[in-house]
Amino acid sequence: MEIVAEDGHTIGRTRADADGAFSLVVEEIGTVFVLLRKDGYATTTFPGVVGASETQTIEAHALYLVSEEQVAAEEARFAGCEGAGGATSVGGEIRLFGYEDPVTGVSPLVETGKARIEPRSASDDAVTACYLQDDGAAFDPEAYWTGDSGTFGFFGLPPGRYALEVRIELSEDLVETAVYPVFLPDEPLVRAPWYPAWVEFPF
Repeated sequence: MEIVAEDGHTIGRTRADADGAFSLVVEEIGTVFVLLRKDGYATTTFPGVVGASETQTIEAHALYLVSEEQVAAEEARFAGCEGAGGATSVGGEIRLFGYEDPVTGVSPLVETGKARIEPRSASDDAVTACYLQDDGAAFDPEAYWTGDSGTFGFFGLPPGRYALEVRIELSEDLVETAVYPVFLPDEPLVRAPWYPAWVEFPF
């Protein structure tokens, strides 16, 4: 497990115990990325902020690894999407923040959600996400937003820092956007999971 600063330099390393627990002292303040590595799994990266308090606790299961088999299964669903099968991927579901189904306790998927990812390098253009068919089984090249599956994916991205933008669009005048930082290290297999990416309802 490694913690990387926003500019990409390593600020701490440690190993988790058999239960996956770890602790680490970090001297810097601001946005960081946690990188998890294990044989048979993709390197997974998660953003966070350190320095808001003296001690910060991460909720159980907030950080997790994605197996090579899980990555392959997801890429099979997105077969035909540009870059699918490449070394790096970013994907997840867009859900409404602050709402829960009274029966299931799960926040609803955003059916009119869109996602794009923009490299922090000014010379590169933003990339629009790929979306699945409504049943979530396969890539839909005609889809221009999440639909019933609520799911998005980006594949074959070069290593680097990105801004992931997710949005809900109810009309031209009713749009809400959220932006998340993403870091993709230069490694053989990298997955930046966003399950879920939260968007506020626009009114």
